[in-house]
Amino acid sequence: MNAAAPLVSVVIPCFNARRWIEATIASVEAQTWRPLEIVVVDDGSTDGSGEWLQAQADRGRLRLVRQPNAGQPAAFNAALRIASGDFVQFLDADDILDPTKIELQLSRLKERPDCVATCEWGRFYGDDPSTASFVPELCWTDLTPPAWLAAAFHSGGGMLFPGLWLIPMALARSAGDWNESIAGRNPDGEYFVRVLNRSVGVLFCEGARVRYRSGIAGSMSRSSGRENLRRQLRSLELIEHAVSGWSLIAGVSDGMGLAYQRYAMSVYPYARDLAEAALERSRILTRRRLAPEGGWRFRVMASLLGWRLARRMQVWSGRP
Repeated sequence: MNAAAPLVSVVIPCFNARRWIEATIASVEAQTWRPLEIVVVDDGSTDGSGEWLQAQADRGRLRLVRQPNAGQPAAFNAALRIASGDFVQFLDADDILDPTKIELQLSRLKERPDCVATCEWGRFYGDDPSTASFVPELCWTDLTPPAWLAAAFHSGGGMLFPGLWLIPMALARSAGDWNESIAGRNPDGEYFVRVLNRSVGVLFCEGARVRYRSGIAGSMSRSSGRENLRRQLRSLELIEHAVSGWSLIAGVSDGMGLAYQRYAMSVYPYARDLAEAALERSRILTRRRLAPEGGWRFRVMASLLGWRLARRMQVWSGRP
């Protein structure tokens, strides 16, 4: 590693994100940290993303890999194969980094290459990142990896999305490849839990911010169908296996159980057998029970009839 000026690789998978990729790359180019390289994988886009990215690569703005559509994990793996940085910033093609995000995280990581860095994150909808809402969570502080994961599961549902992190490249490579068998549903959580398992601490960087775009139909993080729901459950099972060594640490088992409950409530009644399997696993891990989320009518019905029947009635009414 070049101690004076370590190189940061920003790796971005892109699938049909032409509407947003330009702003995402501009937010990377606006970073106050140098040097950095931008590595983008066009994952079989059909909306003009690939052609626009090729033009930027020809101008020297970024390094580009183009491949047939294979999913987010495969795209990240392809980017990592050619990335040459000392640190890696993973980033979805529709999220936005604030200008000092990488610099603030790197200022802490340079002396702690055995740790990973997180930051503040805010969710926004549509085209205006300035509307992102930043709501502090229990994990917005320096923590050990198991304590961070427990806090993340309890406060934010376990948001481990790519833009959150800055990771020493050696640590990222020690975690192995992204798991391509669970493409489509929560590959982020499974991968970053493996990274956490190989680190000794999570450093929270106050003021470093990433803006997380939500509500995009057809994005890499949104998919439907039984196979994708099965993959999401498999991802939770892999996360549980990865943290099995932390099971006696306060909050980890409990948080994992809550993650299974959130999954069950999100897939019911579309995949009842998967929901019930997740709930059975949750009962083994925690005694806590989540209150079902929804509008006031749904909450009233759930309190009277139970959340399963209330959810079925909600779906039957055409307001899922």
